[in-house]
Amino acid sequence: MKKNASEGIFIGKKEKSTLHIPFSEEEIKLLWSNSNDDFVKLILIDIYTGFRPKELLNPTEINLDQEYIIAGCKTDAGIDRIVPIHKKIYQFVKDVLVDTKMSYVSYNRKFSYTMKKLNLNHTPYDCRHTFATRADNYGLNKLCIKKIMGHSIQDITDGTYTHKTFEQLKELSLIHISEP
Repeated sequence: MKKNASEGIFIGKKEKSTLHIPFSEEEIKLLWSNSNDDFVKLILIDIYTGFRPKELLNPTEINLDQEYIIAGCKTDAGIDRIVPIHKKIYQFVKDVLVDTKMSYVSYNRKFSYTMKKLNLNHTPYDCRHTFATRADNYGLNKLCIKKIMGHSIQDITDGTYTHKTFEQLKELSLIHISEP
């Protein structure tokens, strides 16, 4: 009989990370006021989709007619998930994201440059945190947030018995995550 050597070991509570700070509403307004810049458009797309930076740069499919992007990596729940294109960023996706071919290193470099130029202090992952925070603040259904972000659903009821259609994800994200 095998015994789990780690059983009974307590390593303490997981500390909440302060590494990533969501963009404030004022900072998002600043981004919108600079949205003539193609890279700022990419940042706004990231804020409105909740993608990881690598997912943003390597979508599997962009369907402008049906208004969704398929992308994802890292986890089973995150791979090839369908994310609605918010009406506020639709034109940015069409004009910029469709033709973007950029490495992760180049994206990070341009992100840092843009943050300095706008006198902001954020990292690319702050966009994902901003999406999650805004979705929660605007009352988006928790299951929808997890599905859009590609997080696993631990609750048996939500994970097995509760179903959300793409139309529901799209409707909820359009209603609740709006431009400041």
